Amino acid sequence: MRGFARRELDLTGRAAETLKLSVLACAGVFALAVSGCASAPIDLRGEDPALAGALDIQTSLREEADAVVTRVDAEGWTLRPPAGEAARSFLGRLLGGAGAEEGGEDAGDPVATYIASTGDAAALQDLAELSDAVEALSASAFAVAGFDRGLNPDAIDRDIAAAERALGATRRASAFFAEVGMVAEIDGLDARLETLIDAQKNLAAAADALAERRWAARHDLTG
Repeated sequence: MRGFARRELDLTGRAAETLKLSVLACAGVFALAVSGCASAPIDLRGEDPALAGALDIQTSLREEADAVVTRVDAEGWTLRPPAGEAARSFLGRLLGGAGAEEGGEDAGDPVATYIASTGDAAALQDLAELSDAVEALSASAFAVAGFDRGLNPDAIDRDIAAAERALGATRRASAFFAEVGMVAEIDGLDARLETLIDAQKNLAAAADALAERRWAARHDLTG
């Protein structure tokens, strides 16, 4: 009986050890599976080509919006000079008319500076390029707004913010070029300005369409 009991205990011990090793092996496999999932996130683009196209358009929309804002700011197409420039001009006048010495009445006037440094043809080209950029952005925004499923409302928030930043920059540029047209006689500028204003209105409508698309997404009214 004692021998049988020892053999039974030995068998029980081996069974327990085997079970322990099996549990450890399963845990290791599970850990590897989880690690693999964490290191290789699922890409929904491959599962839905249409969604992949919409996500690409969203990326283009934000890049196009950034390009519009950057162009307007870099070129100085605004009636308000940058805060730093205005402060330097004011300080210069306080210290003895430095602003007048450096440029007379035109110092710090972005419109006068632009007219003095830009030819008529270049001004018309600037307007045409900006109008084309705004229209391209509007087309991307309308495309995103027209996509009927799968878009994240938070992502659409970013699209709206980008479009509205570009819209603000376009409005500043429109006011700037309107002032240029009042100061300088440039043949064809009024027509080019009307084209920019039409593009501006189109972008405003596109931003509104994005807002409606976001509302639909938040209320589960899309597929």
